[in-house]
Formats: sequence, structure tokens, C-alpha cells
Amino acid sequence: MYADFTFFSRQHVGLKAIFTLLAIFFFSALPVSQSLLFCVFLALYYSLDAPFWRIFPRVLLRLIPFFISYFLMGILFSLDFYQQLHTAFRICAILSLSVYAIASTPPQRIFHDAGPLLRFPLFRDACIFFAATVSFVPLFQDAYRSVPAGTSLLAKSLRAVQQVFETLTTIEKEVYGQLNVHQTTDTRGLMPNMAIVIMIIIQTALYLILRY
Repeated sequence: MYADFTFFSRQHVGLKAIFTLLAIFFFSALPVSQSLLFCVFLALYYSLDAPFWRIFPRVLLRLIPFFISYFLMGILFSLDFYQQLHTAFRICAILSLSVYAIASTPPQRIFHDAGPLLRFPLFRDACIFFAATVSFVPLFQDAYRSVPAGTSLLAKSLRAVQQVFETLTTIEKEVYGQLNVHQTTDTRGLMPNMAIVIMIIIQTALYLILRY
């Protein structure tokens, strides 16, 4: 999955984390009507790496049962429909950021960019945990797709998690192997990092203009 991203995978992890956290704050702090302009910039930004638009729609399709249940609960309890739409919009926006941050970040990139800080035990453990989480996601997706059709959503999810747990030793070896070779990995590019810096500037400027 990571090899599919030829642009986002070469961005510095620190910049990617700053951008993602600021964007999540942006969508949480501003009304949906004021967030739409940033969504346009975000959609154009995601288009810089085509694999994003192959992965994100599939993630949304898996959430269709959740959204159906969510809106049915709104009908039963007479919740404001437009408020529900706003909440669904925020969920989709934050979900897109999660897909961007996780799906395009190879574990070896995390260790390479965090190299100088790995000598601190707490930071090292946090990087290992995040890298293991990143490795877990594609394995879960593969296991989920391997479950026979006709199985309920909950049963498929539980069976997929069980299958991945059986491979935890493999994940551990892979993560520690990438930790040991992180110093030899450097495929960073100037343009990918310039793009994310520009997006950080755009979202900060939009927030300040719309907020004040």
C-alpha cells in the first residue's frame, strides 16, 4: 500500500503530523459552512497522489452501515437533520485526514525522520507504537477482505482482528527490523515537503480570516 504513494510517502513525518493535527482542529473549531473552502483546497491537495482517491472511497463504503444507523437514530429521536449532516461531514473530513496520514506513511519513514530523537526511551516507544499501528491497518484490511461474504459487519471485523492478532509476532519483527535500518533510508523530496508547508500556511491563514 505504501509503495502506491509516490508523493505523500516522501513527506517529513513531523510536517505531516503538524498538518493533520491542525486540520483536525480546523474542522472541529469552525462551522461546516466555513470549512467548505478548506475542503476544496484539501481535495486538490489529495489529488497530488492518485492512490488516495482509490483508498478513501473504499473506506467510506465500509462506513455506510454506520451512517445509515446514525441517521435512523436521528429520525427515531427527532434530532436535527442538518446538525447530523454537519457531524457526518466532520467525520468524513477527519477520516480523510486519517487515511492520508496512515496510509501514506511507511514505518521506515517514521524511524528515519525521528532518528535524532530515538535515543529518548519515551519517544522511541511512541514511534514503535505508531509504526506498529501503521503496519496493523493494511493487515486488518487484507484480513477483512478475506472473510467470506454474507458475514455480518461485526463478525467480519472480529474475525479480521483475530487473524491479525495471530500475526503480531511478524509485525513486531518487521517494526524492529525497520528501526534498525532507518538510518539508510532517505527518499525525501523537496516538492512534497513544499506542498505540505503551503497547505499548513493556507489552513492557518483561512482559520485566522474566518475566525476573526
